[in-house]
Amino acid sequence: MMRVKIFSVIILFFSTILLAKEVVIKGKVRDENGNPVAYADIVVFPKENFLNFIVSLPSKIRGYEKPKLKGILFSRTDKNGKFELSLEVERWRSNYIIEAGFFARKEGKDMFYSLGRSVVKRLHKKVIAYSEIVIHNRKFFDDFKRFVAELDSSKEKEIYNKYGIPERIDRYFVGKKSEVVWWYFSQGKAFRFRDGELIKVEEFDPVIR
Repeated sequence: MMRVKIFSVIILFFSTILLAKEVVIKGKVRDENGNPVAYADIVVFPKENFLNFIVSLPSKIRGYEKPKLKGILFSRTDKNGKFELSLEVERWRSNYIIEAGFFARKEGKDMFYSLGRSVVKRLHKKVIAYSEIVIHNRKFFDDFKRFVAELDSSKEKEIYNKYGIPERIDRYFVGKKSEVVWWYFSQGKAFRFRDGELIKVEEFDPVIR
């Protein structure tokens, strides 16, 4: 009889530890000047699964290859920079990282570019958790959004999907026609477009900037 009681207590103990609980995370993303950041991508994942894949990006910006992030949840801020999502939290894994940034292509892969993050702890003790994230390099975020919005031709989209975000963009006007050059210094390539059509590809020795 005593063994049965001890066994029941052990089962109850481990059931309490492993029991998942639904928690709502509400948050807001702003820049360093306090302005809300609309339509930023959000990823949430257990701190224990934190994988840091450094890529060649400006300071304070980290990149993560999307397929290698396990057990993550996605969201996006609204026009006021706010987001909300719910997740099942286990007691033994209740510290979560929240990253704000954007998804983009890089060298043929889907990457998440993180511009800021926060950590929420002991979620198993909460019903609603609040988080505020401050992103760094707002200009980089806005430039990327503008770049994607201006992708018109199929060739531009093809080059972007293969090579990712250009490291520099130069714009010109030749008569009434607009020309743009996408520079990929680290890959030794430059693509010149005229009104969205690819007119020239330049190759040179890769440059590490």
